[in-house]
Amino acid sequence: MGFLMNNLFVSLILNTLPYAVWVSDEYSKVILTNTVFNELIGEIAENIKVDDLLSYIHPEDLEGFRKVRDTARNNREAYQYALRLQKPGGGYVWYHVTGNPMHNSEGSFCGYIGTFTEIPFYVPDFIEELYLEDVINTVFKNGDIGVLIINRDGYITDCSKHCESITGRSKNQLCGHQWFRFIHPEDTAGEMENLADLMHMEKNSYSSVRRYIKPDQSIVWIGILAFHVKQKDEEKDNKIAALVIKDISPYIKTAVQTGTLERFLSVLWSDVPGMIYRCNPDWSMNYVSEGCQRLTGYNRKLFLQFRHYYFNTVVNEEYREYLQKRREEAIRKKTRFKEEYMITAASGKQKWVYEQAYGVFNTDGELIYIDGAVSDITEMKQKEYEYIKRQYRDPLTGLNNRRFLEAAGRNLDRNGILPVAVVVVKIDGIQMVKETFGHKMSDALLVSLSRMLTDNLKDKDKDVLAIIGEDEFCILMPEAGSGQVSDYIRHVRTQLKKSREEIFSNTNLITVYFGYDIKKQADETIASAIQKARKNMYDPDTDLCVHTFPKVVSRHQTFSFPKDRGFRMVRWCRKVGQRLNLDPADMNRLELLALIQNIGLALVSSYILYKADRLTQTEWEMIKKHPEAGYRIALSSPELSDVAEEVLYHHEWWNGDGYPKGLKGEEIPLLSRIIAVIDAFDAMISDRPYRPALTKEEALEELRKNAGIRFDPRIVKIFFEAIQEESD
Repeated sequence: MGFLMNNLFVSLILNTLPYAVWVSDEYSKVILTNTVFNELIGEIAENIKVDDLLSYIHPEDLEGFRKVRDTARNNREAYQYALRLQKPGGGYVWYHVTGNPMHNSEGSFCGYIGTFTEIPFYVPDFIEELYLEDVINTVFKNGDIGVLIINRDGYITDCSKHCESITGRSKNQLCGHQWFRFIHPEDTAGEMENLADLMHMEKNSYSSVRRYIKPDQSIVWIGILAFHVKQKDEEKDNKIAALVIKDISPYIKTAVQTGTLERFLSVLWSDVPGMIYRCNPDWSMNYVSEGCQRLTGYNRKLFLQFRHYYFNTVVNEEYREYLQKRREEAIRKKTRFKEEYMITAASGKQKWVYEQAYGVFNTDGELIYIDGAVSDITEMKQKEYEYIKRQYRDPLTGLNNRRFLEAAGRNLDRNGILPVAVVVVKIDGIQMVKETFGHKMSDALLVSLSRMLTDNLKDKDKDVLAIIGEDEFCILMPEAGSGQVSDYIRHVRTQLKKSREEIFSNTNLITVYFGYDIKKQADETIASAIQKARKNMYDPDTDLCVHTFPKVVSRHQTFSFPKDRGFRMVRWCRKVGQRLNLDPADMNRLELLALIQNIGLALVSSYILYKADRLTQTEWEMIKKHPEAGYRIALSSPELSDVAEEVLYHHEWWNGDGYPKGLKGEEIPLLSRIIAVIDAFDAMISDRPYRPALTKEEALEELRKNAGIRFDPRIVKIFFEAIQEESD
């Protein structure tokens, strides 16, 4: 074991590994550990006495671990075990422990080298004392875990759908059987004991790692979290529990592979992954391991034939000067050099590597040589990148997500960058597309709009585009003003109008809103600017607020009441318009308004429109949204945009009690006041699902009663004259 204690290479290698490693002698005394292990335990090897490691193991796991370890030690065999280990800050975490026997040059057993690899058995936080109904209605729906309901005798009475993929058994095959019959025989006793303690209220909950036997006799490792479940009016002796299970086999497999890897320390250095090197004080290399070729693609002799630290030639140029300064600084201060950087292998492949180096000094403090290790961490970096991408990227569009945008916003606030333009883009109708055409069509719309929003960004390196909801996007434009924002929105709208993509023209249900705000003051926040931009999105006074995909109008034009109604309303509009001396342009607009004033009802469910019973408050609120929906539809069409404002206000009341804006008197556009009277009269003399038609006389009386309240009195008077003339 002397070579393990004295060889600096061993320490270097151990400290390059991203998991905890320990070395013990033949009496189980820990004699060597790496940095990760020290951080995990909170102690260094010199301070750990014989069997001190056992004090960190959860009491419930201690006896089983000691039995497995001692049996393996007596037989000089490798062992593995899953247990909970106490962390320095308190609490326990599941780890997979391996121990591999080591032998000296004479073949005699001299100790163990082992690993601790964390098992990320994640289970969501549950509310204490959940009722059975809560478990079934909420926890059962978690697609990442399985849930079993167990009675006091250990029989499965119910289970979630995901249990089938974990256990390989259907609900019928699980229910009615004892949970223990599916557990590996070596784990059964421990699981039975845990469940018995839970049922006898000796424990509030427990967690365990067990081997489960599938129908084909294959074994999977599962993590288990068990807790009490209450029933309403529960009898004292009617105890039930919920077992939350998760397949953790991939983590166990990784842990086993990790443990096996450590055997290189008892073999030859040429088997070491990565590259081990030794340099003289002048940085000329006098030793390079065989791993050099695997790491760089170059023969190690190439590095040895030059006096200089030739490995620098494969280091990407942007890192070279910085790294060499850091190495020399570490040697000068007698500290450890640790850095991650990129190299270019002989094949041209880019690799991430992790390098550690020490200076070795004599008793006089003079540098003798520098020992170092370089390991390939490309795969780890790729996993890190994928993890980060999942955390901050939307999987469908590939855009940044809300979490990323909020972080970017806080960063802009913190750095005091001004001004910052904030643009919010919202798609109205995406849910209707999903319900009508399916999620593939709605997904295609989101992806296509994402591409348009991205393509039109002026500075893709600086601007931040994110999808922040199912139907909402947000763009942050640092140091941009209103002009740049207006140009951006105009370009996107133009692209939308010109688009001939099938997904746009075939849906005919989509409206896109634009709203923006400019953060100009340091005491403002990006979050508040986003809220202002949302508010501005629905302001009909802005010319940048809305856009509809091509051909949307043609779909809405198919929605109408019977054609004779449109003819009647146009006829009455002409009569009223003539009496008001409207010019030809306004007369044309009024006639168009007579045909499309209720176009927004196309987005209201036909169930509500033709409901015979009284509408609920929710249904009535949906009806009241149709002027705004009609406004957006009309504004998006060149043929209808001239009457968009009149569509928006045609349900305003003369006394201000109407909707959507509560305008009153002559604040309401003239054409909206005219169409309000004519539309109401025509509706009253027409049959409705909830009432028969009124007579003309009854309808005129209703208009008279509401003149000055709901309707413009002057328009009502003129309309009376028109109807009277028609009767004569």
